[in-house]
Amino acid sequence: CSLEEKVKLKKKISSLKIEYVIHCAWKGVKALERNSINQKKNLMIVKNIFYALNTKNIKAFIGIGSQAEYSPNKKIIYENSKLNPLTKYGKTKVDVYKYLKKQCKIKNIRLVWLRIFSGYGPGSNKKWLIPYIINGLLMKKKMKFTAGNQKYNFIFIWDIISAIEKAIIKKNANDAYNLAYSKSYKINSVIRLIFKKLKIKEKSSFGSLKYRKDQIMNYTPSIEKIKKDLNWKPEYSLSKGLDITIDYIKKNLKK
Repeated sequence: CSLEEKVKLKKKISSLKIEYVIHCAWKGVKALERNSINQKKNLMIVKNIFYALNTKNIKAFIGIGSQAEYSPNKKIIYENSKLNPLTKYGKTKVDVYKYLKKQCKIKNIRLVWLRIFSGYGPGSNKKWLIPYIINGLLMKKKMKFTAGNQKYNFIFIWDIISAIEKAIIKKNANDAYNLAYSKSYKINSVIRLIFKKLKIKEKSSFGSLKYRKDQIMNYTPSIEKIKKDLNWKPEYSLSKGLDITIDYIKKNLKK
């Protein structure tokens, strides 16, 4: 049933002996939806989940946060850096985190809140930057970009999955963590690497699009905390992750 249906949800799952909750559901992830009033529904959804669960059996709650929770920052972003998001999406992520932190403390449930930076890989939404560029170039579309001076962090999906697995296993993990790759890149360098891997001659169109009004120019996180507490580290470099993603998109281009 829908996570918005509080009573039906309770009937469905209250009798289940659930030990670990991995909460990935979110309404309004796309860029154009990030300032929608519907973002508020995400807080209602997580409240419905807590209402429906038999919390006596739960050992840990793993929630998916976002880089969007942080305020614009020219420096390295740590987990204790200021949370002052620019979008309703980011603000609601913070609200959900605060709610979960309070409820998990009351119920004595371990909370691992993973603030994921820009995830990518096989199966990701075609409108996200990396798959959008790969698909566009393979289909020989004329691509337009901003100047691409934003410095972002890209983490491969299989590294995200391994961190979630570690969050379940590591009983000392009970906090918010940056989930990111060990290095950040300028957007234009990522795009140029994709051109190179596809063996397509780059026709410079950087700067043909303007930055969004709420465009954040720097996402350079520290991952020392998650490496220590979860004994986790990213295994897939940007180059390796792109190779796997390109191969997947090529095989599924006509599907």
